[in-house]
Amino acid sequence: MRVLVTNDDGVFAPGLAALALAVASEGHDVLIAAPSGECSGAGAALGPLHLTGKIAYAPVTLPGLEPVPTRAVDGPPALAVLSACLGGFGPPPDAVVSGINAGGNTGRAVLHSGTVGAALTAANFGRPAMAVSLALGTPAHWETAATTAAALLPWLDHLKPPSVLNVNVPNVPRPHVRGVCAATLADAGTVQTA
Repeated sequence: MRVLVTNDDGVFAPGLAALALAVASEGHDVLIAAPSGECSGAGAALGPLHLTGKIAYAPVTLPGLEPVPTRAVDGPPALAVLSACLGGFGPPPDAVVSGINAGGNTGRAVLHSGTVGAALTAANFGRPAMAVSLALGTPAHWETAATTAAALLPWLDHLKPPSVLNVNVPNVPRPHVRGVCAATLADAGTVQTA
């Protein structure tokens, strides 16, 4: 299966690399297209396409992922997904995995999440998609979220498109993950006060 891996934390974020490695290790044909910089909170925004009519991107190489085609897109993650689904980076993906987001996406505030927005954009193109987020903490257990997401990829085959899985992983070593359960979104996401 050809899988697009994207995120909203930028193409050089550690969560993206961990996720791409885990998906590739499952034998999938991986393509990476992600924002050239931080785009958290972008939702499913595409950016000001009307100003240039072009989608700017640059090929980059990620350490440990040298054979994986990687594009740094000058725009939010939904734009990277749109470009890939329209064949802008070669054959369109069969599925999209977005993440690993630094911080959970467990409440209705997912509307504003670039991680979830990228997955929803994929669903608009009829692609099954997964948004993956890791609870905050130090150290960040990227591998836990990455291997959990890779193990859940077959679930996408069983969902009626367009479907999106929103996967939130605790920030613990992999042996401490006790399983997977379905849940509904909380009334609110993370609340910050000034």
